[in-house]
Amino acid sequence: MTHHAHYASSMADGSELALPVLRVVHINSELGYSGGEDQMFLLMRNMQERGVENTLIALPQSAAAKQARQRGYKLFEVPMRNSLDLISVLAMRRILREVRPDLVHLHTGRATWLGGWAAKMAEVPAIATRRMDRTMKANWRARVIHHSLLRCHVAISPAVLEHLHAGRAPKDRSCMIWDAVDASRLQSRTDPMATRRALGVDADALVLVTLCALVPRKSLDVLLEAMALAAQQGQRMYLWIAGEGPERARLEGLRDSLGLGDHVSFLGWRDDKADLLAAADLFVLPSKKEGCGVAALEAMAAGCCVIASDVGGLGQAVVAGECGWTVPPGSPEALAAAILHAIRFPALRMRLATAARQRATTTFSATRQADLYLALYRKVLGLPQASGRP
Repeated sequence: MTHHAHYASSMADGSELALPVLRVVHINSELGYSGGEDQMFLLMRNMQERGVENTLIALPQSAAAKQARQRGYKLFEVPMRNSLDLISVLAMRRILREVRPDLVHLHTGRATWLGGWAAKMAEVPAIATRRMDRTMKANWRARVIHHSLLRCHVAISPAVLEHLHAGRAPKDRSCMIWDAVDASRLQSRTDPMATRRALGVDADALVLVTLCALVPRKSLDVLLEAMALAAQQGQRMYLWIAGEGPERARLEGLRDSLGLGDHVSFLGWRDDKADLLAAADLFVLPSKKEGCGVAALEAMAAGCCVIASDVGGLGQAVVAGECGWTVPPGSPEALAAAILHAIRFPALRMRLATAARQRATTTFSATRQADLYLALYRKVLGLPQASGRP
């Protein structure tokens, strides 16, 4: 049913046809907003710059729907209540027949299942991005997804790709494209000392920062316990926690019970993460599971030295000893030791931060990611590739 044929007229010299303008419908089934949604909108923006027409199907009253309206994308809202929601499948099929896209890009687990069926019924090829650091069960549903609903399943890191293959995803229908960051948007134009003063921290104080949702998977309790251990060794420091979530009250109680008091600040959601990263000495992400860890990539792009758990794609993105430190998950002792080591060797910390920024601007470049996805779109559709691109 797809039209594939939004070809522009031939080139000025008549030598070849211009590449086609593509229409892509993105489907997201999350109510909240986290790294996955950030990645989706980053990709949509870069695709728009490449001439791709983007439409989003999202949940009513979702954060993604709100963002789509603010950014001017064409938006349809569909409930997607559960994995048996046939009404939502039929609604999405109707939308696809109206929009007539070349491709459907599915960004979440429920979207992959429901949106995958809608795309199949509308005869539109579909791909999905897999973000989870866990093996997809090799059951009948996975077989349907891999062999019937999707043309390609994209993993956001090598670790996630390994999980896909462990779940019997065909190697000729799966690939890896790293999550990405726009480094140009992570360079602060604010004096770091002004940021510190605004948050009540002295110029010579040691500051740690983390950017993440306050959920159990991020293991922020481990970070608080590591700070308490460092304090027992005479090392006082400050921690800024930028993010919101259901764990906030529990974590605030733990902070107080550990005697960390004013040294740990819960900042809530922030839109000045570049300023926070520029004003901090270390970025810490102690997750117990992580498909990639976009916040760590952002810290790297901002030139902030990173300490992260050696889990999933996070431990692969932060190359230990080259652009940061990695520690075993769930160990306050190991995390405290890494923090103390980083503090005691500032020259090493600066060298690793410089290498991290270089890695972020090459391996995790948003431009590179968009080129790879665009090449994949065209490959799936059997269209010519852009000259000089993957």
